[in-house]
Amino acid sequence: QQKNEAVDSVVKLMNERYTFPETAKEIELFLRKQQAAKQYDSITDGNTFAAKLTNDIRSICNDKHVNIRYSPENLPVNRGNILQISDEERKDYAEFLRLENYGVTKLEILKGNIGYIDFKFLCGTEYAGDFYAAMMNYVQHTDALIIDFRKCGGALS
Repeated sequence: QQKNEAVDSVVKLMNERYTFPETAKEIELFLRKQQAAKQYDSITDGNTFAAKLTNDIRSICNDKHVNIRYSPENLPVNRGNILQISDEERKDYAEFLRLENYGVTKLEILKGNIGYIDFKFLCGTEYAGDFYAAMMNYVQHTDALIIDFRKCGGALS
């Protein structure tokens, strides 16, 4: 019963919050097939079950940001906004992002009037909006633009 509830919860969250709604639906269908085939029934360890769910989900979306974890303690149902931080933490975080150049490791105009931007990570507009706008203004008159995400670890805010 607990495993079914966990799958229901994962499906609900994926459908509500995952960036790609069509992929969330594919994940839901796959997890429901796994349930119907009783693929989770023999798993008795919480961490093993969480790892199996993670692998099943990633087999559909190939998204290493998706991770299911197990907690032996009951977690509060309503934890509020877990991303909310204090004003002091927000100020420190903003300074950290500024010192990291908002994730931009290189900005240049290459030979042939090609703009190039290399990202280590991305920031939300709350912190980097003005910086990113100025950066785009710098490359606005180029004939082409390369945005390099090869080393980008994702978004921080």
